[in-house]
Amino acid sequence: MPKPVRNSIVLYHSTDLDGKACGVIGHEYLSRKGVMPHPVGWNYDTDLREKKLLQVGGFEKIIIGDLSFTEHTRDQLEWLCGQAERVLWFDHHEVSIPLSQNLPASNIQACVQTDRCGAYLMYQGLFPGEVVPQTLVLIDDYDRWVHNFPESRALNAAIAAAGDFNVGSANGPGDQLRRAIFRQSVVETCQSLETLIKLTNVGAEELKKQADLNRKLCRRLLFRGALRLKDTAIPCLGIVLSHPCNSDLFDGYDQETLLVPACFDGNRWHYSLYSRDPEALHVGKLALAMGGGGHPGAAGFTSKEFLFVDTVKVEPSN
Repeated sequence: MPKPVRNSIVLYHSTDLDGKACGVIGHEYLSRKGVMPHPVGWNYDTDLREKKLLQVGGFEKIIIGDLSFTEHTRDQLEWLCGQAERVLWFDHHEVSIPLSQNLPASNIQACVQTDRCGAYLMYQGLFPGEVVPQTLVLIDDYDRWVHNFPESRALNAAIAAAGDFNVGSANGPGDQLRRAIFRQSVVETCQSLETLIKLTNVGAEELKKQADLNRKLCRRLLFRGALRLKDTAIPCLGIVLSHPCNSDLFDGYDQETLLVPACFDGNRWHYSLYSRDPEALHVGKLALAMGGGGHPGAAGFTSKEFLFVDTVKVEPSN
């Protein structure tokens, strides 16, 4: 009699390339193990206990990638541990370190390090002994703001521009990223590199389009002001858009240390925080205080409130 297929969850950060790569890696790992993987994307915008699929429980594994947990969200991580026999948590956010050293349950194993991105750590943990693919080297380079490889920006732009990202799909950007990561033979290695080259070429063209669009947006939408965080207001350069964007939008503006693009999804405001000087202004700590998280130089959180104050429109830099 065939062995019943067990269900498992891949829980990943849904809004950046590192998190999406975690979703792809976890899905591939479980599929190879003969386990039915169910991908769940999350962006800290809801309580995890509200996710209907997670409420089912009885999972063999829950694999978590590129998501930070702190004492503020310890109860959610503890709840996840109760929904599965085993939980594997891979993360690289500094704010996760304290909780990773004081885990809420005995069935969770954590790999939290700040020297690699989440997808890089997950690949090393799930596929030990294998050479980490060049795709993940580029993702690590972009996600941690190392910027040793110009191709890393292009790869990020290509996946972001490719449309809706579905982990486990047979086509689309999710499948493109899977093919760019995984290699089981010499032929497939060549195919994965070919996929990666195509993606970075597409991304380079997309970056040119973004640069043109950014210049137009700056002429109309960029403002100086302050971001109100609890009892303080921090001077910033900001912009409000209909979609998320990265810090490239602010190239050429050097006066403010804090850069804040924001967008509204119809229910909550999504704020991205970028610091030009992470040692002087650690935006990960600012975001943590607002219920979010991130790195010293890049972080984010969501809020029901519009938090910009004292805004004044500025002209674009030449």
